[in-house]
Amino acid sequence: MNPSPSTEAIFEKVGPENLADCGIGCLSNRKHEGLHVVYSAQCPMLPKSVNDLAEMAAENGLELKITKLTSTREAQDAPSYYGVFNLLWNGRLLSDHYVSKGRFKNILKIGILSAEE
Repeated sequence: MNPSPSTEAIFEKVGPENLADCGIGCLSNRKHEGLHVVYSAQCPMLPKSVNDLAEMAAENGLELKITKLTSTREAQDAPSYYGVFNLLWNGRLLSDHYVSKGRFKNILKIGILSAEE
């Protein structure tokens, strides 16, 4: 049984030789070092939410790097298939959906700040 052409394209894109470039939870995604949000303006509430997360990160001594996707191509190359919102820590995808302040606080406490101690 031969894979469909669309399946072949997926295998080619995320094959072992391209592992460093896949954003889907890869530990070696070098484009997104540190704490990083990649988002698009699909939802009018996201810019305010991203600013809230940046303030909360700063309160904890972290810089939140922010990348706003402005083209279809950028969204296609987003760290996850859901190009509207991606939260990453040193290239590892922490969330591919919007994160509330409470959830972000838990992510900082459990996944990031505790690892730095």
